[in-house]
Amino acid sequence: AQGATVTSGGTTHIDSRGYAIATGLAPYRINDVTLDPTGTSMDVELKTTRLLTAPRAGAVVPLAFETESGVALLIHAVDSAGRTLPLGADIFDNNQNLIGMVGQGGQIFVRTGERHGIIQVRWGKDKSQNCHISYNLSDFYSEKEKALVTLSSICKN
Repeated sequence: AQGATVTSGGTTHIDSRGYAIATGLAPYRINDVTLDPTGTSMDVELKTTRLLTAPRAGAVVPLAFETESGVALLIHAVDSAGRTLPLGADIFDNNQNLIGMVGQGGQIFVRTGERHGIIQVRWGKDKSQNCHISYNLSDFYSEKEKALVTLSSICKN
């Protein structure tokens, strides 16, 4: 999350290695340390932006803000018959990891580190209640842009 701002008592920025020093923490008291994503790359998602800590006097306390990096994809998908995918259907990556769900109007938002692959969509146990979407970002994405990629796709059985 290089470029994000850490605020506690003072203000510092996260460096290229992902580190920053939160200054101004009060010992033996609950301190609120927040992370402002302004200035970060579009290919970083912050899972956590606020942590609480109560350090001892003179202590160095490591705080880990959870992040995820990869290309942000917004996919408008329909099934083979042209119907909108069911709201709340689960989205899985190539390794069967749950990475999201279908939103309103068949919109799917996922973040991936892969430039091409397959996303599986499941809304039931029956074989007719799942499909997959193939994607290839080579034509849509360059390392310099690092922006949201929007695609339209057919989810095939």
